[in-house]
Amino acid sequence: MKKAFKIFLGIILFLIVSIVLIPILFKNKIKEIVIQEFAKQTTSTLYFDGFKVSLFGNFPDLTVSLGDFGIVGTGVFEGDTLVSAKSFAAGVGLREYLFDDQIVVKNIDLNSPNITILTLEDGLANYDIMRPSEEVPEAIEEPAEGGSVNFGIQSINITNGNFIYYDQSIGVLTELAQLDLSGTGNFEDDIFDLVTKGRIGDIEVAYDGTYYLSRKSLDLEAIISMDLPNSKYTFKENSFKLNSLPLEIDGYLQLLDDRMDMDFKFGSPGVTIKSLISLIPGVYASSLEGLQANGNVTFDGAISGAYSDTEMPSFNLGLAVANGNIQHPQLPKPIQNAAMNLQVQSEKGTMDKTYIDLSKLHLEVGNNPFDATLALKNLDNPEWDFKTNGQINLEEFVGLLEQEGLVLKGQIVADLSSKGKMSDLEAERYQALPTQGTLSLKGFEYASPDLPHAVTIASTQASFNNNEVVLSEYKGSLGSTNLDVTGKLQNMLGFAFNNEVLTGQLTAHADQLIVSEWMTEEEGAEEAEAESEEAPADEPTEVVRIPENINFKLRSTIDKVVYNKLNLNSLQGNIDVAEGKISLVNSGLKTLGGDLVLNGSYDTKPEQPEFDMNISAKQMSIAQSFESVDMVQKLAPIAEQVSGMFGMGFSISGGLTADMMPDYTTLNGSGLIELAKAGFDNPELFSKLSTVTKLQKLDNPVLDKLKMQAEISAGRLFIKPFDIKLGDYMTTIAGSTGIDGSVDYEFRVIVPAGEVGAQVNSLISSFTGSDVLSGKNVVMNLGMTGQFNDPQFKLKGVETEDGKSVGGAVKASLEAKVEEKKQELEKELEKKKQEAKDSLNNVIEAKKDSLQNQLDSLVNKKADTLSTVIAEKLGIKKDSAKVLEEAKDKAKNALENLLKKKKKKNDNN
Repeated sequence: MKKAFKIFLGIILFLIVSIVLIPILFKNKIKEIVIQEFAKQTTSTLYFDGFKVSLFGNFPDLTVSLGDFGIVGTGVFEGDTLVSAKSFAAGVGLREYLFDDQIVVKNIDLNSPNITILTLEDGLANYDIMRPSEEVPEAIEEPAEGGSVNFGIQSINITNGNFIYYDQSIGVLTELAQLDLSGTGNFEDDIFDLVTKGRIGDIEVAYDGTYYLSRKSLDLEAIISMDLPNSKYTFKENSFKLNSLPLEIDGYLQLLDDRMDMDFKFGSPGVTIKSLISLIPGVYASSLEGLQANGNVTFDGAISGAYSDTEMPSFNLGLAVANGNIQHPQLPKPIQNAAMNLQVQSEKGTMDKTYIDLSKLHLEVGNNPFDATLALKNLDNPEWDFKTNGQINLEEFVGLLEQEGLVLKGQIVADLSSKGKMSDLEAERYQALPTQGTLSLKGFEYASPDLPHAVTIASTQASFNNNEVVLSEYKGSLGSTNLDVTGKLQNMLGFAFNNEVLTGQLTAHADQLIVSEWMTEEEGAEEAEAESEEAPADEPTEVVRIPENINFKLRSTIDKVVYNKLNLNSLQGNIDVAEGKISLVNSGLKTLGGDLVLNGSYDTKPEQPEFDMNISAKQMSIAQSFESVDMVQKLAPIAEQVSGMFGMGFSISGGLTADMMPDYTTLNGSGLIELAKAGFDNPELFSKLSTVTKLQKLDNPVLDKLKMQAEISAGRLFIKPFDIKLGDYMTTIAGSTGIDGSVDYEFRVIVPAGEVGAQVNSLISSFTGSDVLSGKNVVMNLGMTGQFNDPQFKLKGVETEDGKSVGGAVKASLEAKVEEKKQELEKELEKKKQEAKDSLNNVIEAKKDSLQNQLDSLVNKKADTLSTVIAEKLGIKKDSAKVLEEAKDKAKNALENLLKKKKKKNDNN
């Protein structure tokens, strides 16, 4: 008994001594083998803080532990961390090490690992670290007593891991957090079962910057048959759960030299609408908060065949929904009785052999049912067959749009069908795309903070016949305008899909049109406000732009048009809208107490919109014209002192300012103005004229059937010579008035010789140096200059004539002077325009240089910031100069391309 106890005690002491001494004896040698084997097998750098060898944890095998463990890349990825972990532990066979002089790794434990997999656009990957056998560095020597590292893995455990995969070549980013995974199996055998169990607490998957999986979880348990010699992996027993969606997968995957063979079937038993909705991409997740859903769902599919550079496996997916009910906090009524049957099939996995069949889609909201079907095949050249029939109450869905201040109402009733091929659509063979049915809308209302006025449609009815829409009824309002429209529209498909010209023949009636309602904020005002710390008090407006892809012929009636202070009534005529231009054809209206006929156009294609109008007016009120028309106030201020009626035939053209007013520096026009019997009241003007001429009877001018030829040029109204009787004296007047109120007129007053009194004779004598001028008549040449509200008269000369040809001579002389003055002003205006243009170009060039400097600085700054963010996201260390510089260059190029587009747009503006 004592002997047995001694033996037992000796064994215990031996074990204790072994446990203490073995790690001490072999620690340095194992450490040396690990370091040298790692350097021999890889091109990367290994670092760790603390190297321990123990018999605890994997007894009777050794446990080799590395604290603060990591692998750092080299070359392009120099300084970048591929793997780091709080600790790394490996179970090493003690018997194999003692008797076979080998380090055999049997199990691996990673605690809090961070793994970053990065693939650059050129295909270089940071995980490609294995060194070819022929490239083993000569500096690496074998351990003094042999030794090698082999793997006989039986288990792998990962605790609280984080994994990032970023492939720049395809724009895919995958992030796995809170990763716990265990796997057991005898990797020394050729064929064995790998038993795995794990959980990923947070899955994020993004493509091209948009997250399609966000904050999803995955639980898995699986037994996979591993046939290593044949590289075949078969799923035997498994269960997956993505969020709340259960999945089952049966089948195999085999990796061959030139392809992958696979045969999988998968399904989701017991899936519900709620679990299916839980997979909706994270980019939409915020819109699903508070959503409640129930209903039966069947989901299954299969994938089978070879995958290679030239082959794709065939696949099919099936999704069926029955008795679905969905309630969203933003929906006043639930979606009920939802049903769907969807099949997706592909014979060879290619797009041209893919077929999508939505044989049923049904839902009900309140008393409004909706049904639709869609068949789609050959996704390389999609061929569709679509039908829909149902009702939608827009107000029941407006809450989903989550836009403050939005009003959306209306009942849509649709019965439509369409079929065709994308190739026919792209080739504009619209006759091969039959589209039939009707669409009606009642009680529609749309209001948004982005629109100046609400849009309402009391009722509308449209029928579709291939590429033509017949609008049998439209009753609605735009702002304060009530509209009734009927007619036809052609090329709807080309307009909708290819931005082609929409043509139409319409008859329209509007009760009123207030032009100022449709003047929008100027493009760029919002941008300028964003760049400015304080927004301007009054934002500039922009002229009403006419779409260039609309070609309408309208027979229109508008009861009232309000344009600034001008009211136009009973507008009737033909209006053509084409290529960004509105043309009026014999459009008659009543305004300013008379009748007006307009022929002309309003063209918005130029940067500064232009108008070109022929005006025929009869019995217009002079007083109302001055009160309501800005052009009359600026170019004919005398109209304020004239009462009566006038008519005219006038052609005028020019540009428009941002507030839809004429740009007077661009105006050109000519025509005849005719005054019927009119009165003129300006005592001060006649008093000044009498003072200069010493004539006492210059008041009460006769304005009866007075005709004046007029021209507009260089910002001035030029009046050609016309005769008028001032008191007892026939007078010829010609000259011009500027938009600044300046006047420059010539008066030639004919005074019969017998009426030349002592004062007039004295004036003439002082001017000519002669007491009496010969001839019957005396012609006094007067000039009127200064401002219209304070004119200055001056006697410029005196002539005598026999009285027979005085009138003609006077007119010819004045006309020559007016033409000379006009040409002089036009030359001066052209000179000022060129000077202004040169000055503006200098300012633009200086501004461009300044903006380019700011742009370069901004791009470099943003590129530095963006490249650093990318590096930090991927766990790349800052000393990885090459990768960081590449990220910086990519960010810089992207920013420059974006800003160049913005700059080009601004240059065009």
